[in-house]
Amino acid sequence: MTEIVLTVPHAACQSTPNRFDHPCDLTAVRAAQALARALPETKVFTGDLPRTVCDLNRVECRTESLFRRILTAYLAGNHDRILALLDIHSYPPWTRDWTNYEIILLVESAGHSPWIYRVIRDGLRARGISVGVLQGVSNDIQHEAWLKHGVPALLIEFNESLSQERIEAVAQAVAMSLYKPSV
Repeated sequence: MTEIVLTVPHAACQSTPNRFDHPCDLTAVRAAQALARALPETKVFTGDLPRTVCDLNRVECRTESLFRRILTAYLAGNHDRILALLDIHSYPPWTRDWTNYEIILLVESAGHSPWIYRVIRDGLRARGISVGVLQGVSNDIQHEAWLKHGVPALLIEFNESLSQERIEAVAQAVAMSLYKPSV
């Protein structure tokens, strides 16, 4: 088990996000690219439908999207060589009480393996990254990966106020957390 699968379901935009509407994740693609550079072996899947058409994290979109059909087939055929699936998102800096964090880990009660968020959380904190951990809700990508294919999964939200340099540093810290957990 060596590969990390990165998913970016909210990459497609139809309109520009603002304080009242967040139709896509502005920093998620750059964060996934930074993670792909930092991790030794990755496979990246980028969403093909805007969230306003179909939220690709939800079960009702599992068959509506080429992204989800390809991901499902890939997980089924390669689950024995995948170390983890990281579902990459981003949030505007004014979101709820998240403004003080560089990164948020959204943990699904049924959709993840508990070791992955602990390893990443502890590794990020040890490396000086401001990280919050919150309860996720009904993330079908995580559920499919873990419950159907036994692939540990975690949703990672990057703060959209991070500079590219800081995104790279956080991506490096995630990679180090997974492959060299002790600092």
